[in-house]
Amino acid sequence: MVASHGVMGWSIGPAQKAKAFEEAGDYCKMLGKELQSINSSETEGGFGKIASGEVDFRCVAPGATK
Repeated sequence: MVASHGVMGWSIGPAQKAKAFEEAGDYCKMLGKELQSINSSETEGGFGKIASGEVDFRCVAPGATK
């Protein structure tokens, strides 16, 4: 799982989820594998809330996600 959190008032949930996907993809690429998403979610920021996104994933052999 990778989670990403923004700064209060300066980010949105979808952007944080995209950042989490990017980090997960980079991790799998470093292992010579591809990202396979299991689950993902996002939480919008607001007054007293920080935007966040998270991705549950696994790294699989190239071509296994198709």
